[in-house]
Amino acid sequence: MSSESVEQLTKPKKFKIKDIVYIIISLKIIYAKFKEHRINILEKFKRENKFRGQKAYAIEYMLKYPTKIIKQGDLLYYCDKRRNEDTGGNKPNFKDNSRGIEFLRKNIAPICWIEKRLNGELYFMYLPELKELFTDQIIKNTKYKNEGFSKEILLLKLKNCNYKCELTGISKSDGDLAGDHWNPKESGGTSNIENCIIMNKILNEKKNKHEPVSWFCKSLLTNFLNICKRTEMDLETVKKKLINFIQEF
Repeated sequence: MSSESVEQLTKPKKFKIKDIVYIIISLKIIYAKFKEHRINILEKFKRENKFRGQKAYAIEYMLKYPTKIIKQGDLLYYCDKRRNEDTGGNKPNFKDNSRGIEFLRKNIAPICWIEKRLNGELYFMYLPELKELFTDQIIKNTKYKNEGFSKEILLLKLKNCNYKCELTGISKSDGDLAGDHWNPKESGGTSNIENCIIMNKILNEKKNKHEPVSWFCKSLLTNFLNICKRTEMDLETVKKKLINFIQEF
């Protein structure tokens, strides 16, 4: 290849005015489609859950900025402002207003949010497409192909437990999840839905093939009792409460 040919290939391309206009129009069309999609999924979210009060105001605010990652502080201010308007000033604020939005993110629609903290402020965007991505990741963590749980069992269990560890209540947004053979396969445990437990991935790895009761006593219960002892609680009282709870369960 001649030096002249190389120079032609590496030389920056000069765009004509009509090319720039075409690019700008194309970007505007793409943005308009994206905005329409965002509005549709937010309206569907509100419609399916029949939100009222603070949660309805929150979706209302998100619909004002459908393509924006919003700041929680701005959303909470808007919710209080709307409540103040609707009640004629009789109920100006929501109590524990951030907790209600946290419940929306972590309980009603877990793992459906892009979240980022910046300078102490929480920013987020509702993105339900993430659920499919995270579900595939959880299934991969479980390695269901190796004589384990079927994909159908894992999908049903994840839905039933709302994407939370069944032992601790920790959601997928706070740690990876995996399907666990509660009664280990090494001890005859089967790969049916009754023996499938969704657990925090770290706990799942620590439990491994241990029998559940002995593992719980040697790890979680032992840690709990050591904390009670270290904080100078009366261990005999603690033990009695635990025994009474178990007997009454």
